[in-house]
Formats: sequence, C-alpha cells, structure tokens
Amino acid sequence: MPPYTWPERGYVLEMKKRHRVQLFGNIVDSKGTSDEQTPFQFRHRAADGEVTEGHIPVGFRSILPTESGSNLYLTSLENVIAEFSPSLDETWMRVVGYLEKKGLVSLAELEYLDADPFVLFGIDDPVTQKALRRLQNQVVLHCTTGDTPSEEEWMRYLCMDPLADADHKWVIEAFAEAELPTPWTSYKGIGSIVCFTNPETRVTTWQHPMHDYFRQLLSYCKSAEDLEDILKIRVHRLLWSYEFIHSHPGAEAEPLISPSQLRKLGTIFGVDLAKEGHLVRVLKRFLKIFAEEYQQRNDISKSQVIICVDTLSTETERWEVLKDNWEDALSGGRNHNIDIPALANGEVACVECPDKPALSYCLECRDHTCLDCFNKLHRKGHRSRHAVFKLVRCSLCESMPARLRCQVTSKSFCHDCYAMKHIHTLSALEKEMRPTLIDYVSLKADVLGKASQGDVELTETGALAERQYNAGTLGIRRSKRSVDNTDRDGKGVLLMDTSRSDDDEEDLLTSSILGSHWHPFYDSTGIMYYYNFSTGEKMRRSPVDTSAPGKGDDDETNDDDDSDDDDDDESSSQGIAAVV
Repeated sequence: MPPYTWPERGYVLEMKKRHRVQLFGNIVDSKGTSDEQTPFQFRHRAADGEVTEGHIPVGFRSILPTESGSNLYLTSLENVIAEFSPSLDETWMRVVGYLEKKGLVSLAELEYLDADPFVLFGIDDPVTQKALRRLQNQVVLHCTTGDTPSEEEWMRYLCMDPLADADHKWVIEAFAEAELPTPWTSYKGIGSIVCFTNPETRVTTWQHPMHDYFRQLLSYCKSAEDLEDILKIRVHRLLWSYEFIHSHPGAEAEPLISPSQLRKLGTIFGVDLAKEGHLVRVLKRFLKIFAEEYQQRNDISKSQVIICVDTLSTETERWEVLKDNWEDALSGGRNHNIDIPALANGEVACVECPDKPALSYCLECRDHTCLDCFNKLHRKGHRSRHAVFKLVRCSLCESMPARLRCQVTSKSFCHDCYAMKHIHTLSALEKEMRPTLIDYVSLKADVLGKASQGDVELTETGALAERQYNAGTLGIRRSKRSVDNTDRDGKGVLLMDTSRSDDDEEDLLTSSILGSHWHPFYDSTGIMYYYNFSTGEKMRRSPVDTSAPGKGDDDETNDDDDSDDDDDDESSSQGIAAVV
C-alpha cells in the first residue's frame, strides 16, 4: 500500500461519505458474520495499461510522484508500507497505524479513518450492493479508458472469444459504428459502465438498444453454412444501415453509389479499392443490383452474391493477364503494329470490312477491326479471352473514333459530327463550354512505368489498352453455379444482365479515359465529380484535361467526407430511390 499525503489539516473531516465506485467486483457481506474479511475483487483503475485482478487496497505496485502531479506506477516494492494481506480489515489497520506513526493526520482525522473499511469506502453501500447483484446476471458495456469503449470491451459485451471469433470482428466494428436510434443517448456512469437513456420514456438501462440485434447477427454468422451466407447478411446490413440513417427527417442526402458506400462494399468482398481500382465499376454494378433486390424483396439472394464473388475473381485474373501481356510485350520486344494517331483519326481500315475504320486492336490476333467485326470474331471460344483495347465510337455517325466529349451532354463525337451537327443543338451559353479532347496518345501509362524511351509509344498504347480494358471489356460472364434463375429456396433471382450493347461504349467513356485511379461519381445535386481511392482526392475538373471547364471549379481533397456521391451511370435521385 503506498503512503498517503494529505493536502491540509481537516481535509478528511470535510470528506463526503458518498463514494464513487470506479469498478464493481464481487458481492460481500461485512456485518455480523465471519465473511467480514472477505476480499473485495476489482480491477485497479490506475494500473497503467496492465490491468490485473487484485484485492482492496492494491499494494502490489509502488507509486512515485512526479513533478507534473501525476503518479508513476512501478513494479518494484519501494514505498510500500507492508506486505499485502488478503484481509481488508487488517490491511486498513496497518494504513491507519502508518498515518499515526508519521503524524500525517490529526487525531480527529484518525478517529474518522478508524472505521469499518467496507463502510468507509462505500463497499457496503446498499446502492453498490444492488448494482453488484444486477451485474451477476447482466453483461454491461464498460468504457474504462477514453470516451469510447475499446474493441476488447465491445467483444466482452457480446461474449465473444478473441481467438475463436476472430473471423467475426466485423460484427464488433459494425456495432461500435452503429448510431443509437432516436431519441436514445448514452453516457458513462458509475463504475465506467455505459448507460443508455431515453428522454421521452425516461428509461435508463445498461443494455444497448441494439444489443439483441447484434447478438442475433453474431449467432447467425457462427451458424452460417458457408462464406456466401455471411456475405449476404453483410450486404443486407449495408443497405439496411443506409436506409435507416437516411430515412430520418433532415438526414444528409448521400447517394447510395458513393465512394464511402462503395468502399464498405469492397471491404465486405475483400477488395482494397486503393490498390484494385479496376474493380470499382464491377462493384458499382453489383451495388445497384443488390439495392434493387433489397427494394423489391427486402432481402439479398445468395445466388447474386455468388455471381459477385465469381465476377470479382474473374476480372482480377483477367487484369493480371493484361498486365502480364504488356510487360511481356515491352520486355520481349514484341512488335505490335499500332499507329495510335492514325487509328484515332480513322485512317486505319478494318481487316474484315475495308470500307469501315478500325476502332479496336486485339493484342493476341494483332488485327485492327471495327467494333462490329470484333464482337463477331471474339464472341465465343478462346478468342473471348483475348486482351484488347477499343477506341470510343462517335455517338452520331457510329463509325468514326470519337475525339471530343461534350461537357453539356457528356456524349462523344468525332470532329466532323461535333462541328457540323452537334454544335447546332446547343444554346449560346452551352457553346461557350468547350468540349474535352480525348487524346489517346498522351495518356500516361498506369500499368507500366519503367519503359525505355524507345518504348514510349508502345507504353502509351498499353495505358490506353488498360483503360479500355477496364472500361470496355470487363464483360461480366454468368457464373456456372447460377445458370438457372432461381436460388435454393426456389425464389426468383435478379441475375445480372451480361449482354453488352453498343450504347455501353458511350457510358464507359469516362472510365476509359481516367483509367483505374480516378472514378466518376455524382453528388446529391446531380453534378459529376472525380474521386481517387488511393489518395482520397476529390475534384470537379477532369483529371485528364485540367484546362477543360468543369461544372464546379472548386477542387477538393477529402479522405473522409464522401457524402456527395453517386454512380457514373445514374443520377443521384435514382441512386437514393434504389433503396428508399
């Protein structure tokens, strides 16, 4: 037991007999029985990180006062009055004797301190004993350090085993992040126990309002048959949380298809969007489909989850194949007869129909073809797996490569169609917004950054191939495990449409230009912006052509505020309606 020093005479006489219990322990009975010396178990609140179970008063550690006023707790036995005794009464008698011997307190103070320690310290207080009896049958949430409970305290609250339940830590993370239902609030009460109160009903309880829900969620995950069942419930919870948060009046109108929600979906499926940006569009499509299922059935089909897992795996493999092909092409000196300026200007003819300009180049066949011929030749068989990049087709003539992107309509045109036709459909104010130039040659390589000077053109072509692969050839094929349109319980399933029409090329233009780092979203007002998952940057202007006018000239860098987001294919209102 460390020695006590009193600031001034008479201090003890002014002490209130109502004590604050820092941490509860076992029930004791100190009156009229032999159990008077029963030790009162507790955890020392100032054990400096290493919390161990001991007896009141804890004398295992010595205390060294510092100049700052705080105490330094040591593992040595210096400054300890006497050896520890399991008898609280005997230990307290030694403390009082030490104070009397050193003359640290007055006679009146000694008379006050010479009392039953159970009563003196509030251990025998009826309120304390009542609380201890409740704790024997009820698990509570502690918050011993800081303003929020630690991960270990959340796990103890749900009775989780840190080792056996390591795969279910996401339940704890979701529980800790969950907002209390209105009008519930929380505060840290006696004993560092988190209390929850409802001002409308005037109910105060130790039980979290959502405790039963997360207990059932944990129980379901433990009994799940396979991984897809757990993924299904996690996706369902993601959409439920979005709907719950944004259904309250005055809630911020965050679109569903946003960087924050997409990052959460990627975490569920084990995708790090900062490193695997090529999977952003895949997750966008599946998030829409999951939201549609949730809206129609209030559930997520297991078959659709299986398709998502297979698609992510397939596209990751194809992405690696593409990078390997281009690395091999640069290192091995393979000669790809690609003239990017000529191809972008429509000067290269299709090898199948010479009267049409080529809009694609197959890295395996090494042929230039128009998009119709390419789709016909690479529809099935081993050719369907060939690495290829495509130029964007003009939305008017549908034959020449697009070189300009209109900032008003977000459509792409060749030079002739824009100057001779599309410009006449714009108002005088809209004409002042000059189109963005699609410069296929000057795109910086993202896949390969160590090419020699002689391989610059080929590297730029490879960067274009990467972008076009990411945007135009991520064909999502139907999983073999979900051939039919029903799941195991026979219910209908909204399977993904795997067909790709010519209109998809226009929708995929933005991704084909930006590559795998910058991704387009829409904020809650329907204005497009670009987000980088690697750096957390957000900007209105196009990352490719910074001189082009944007719909908002305020560029931002924000890692956490992803509230103004939506998909590159739908408006913000459509994204919200998908769930609400």
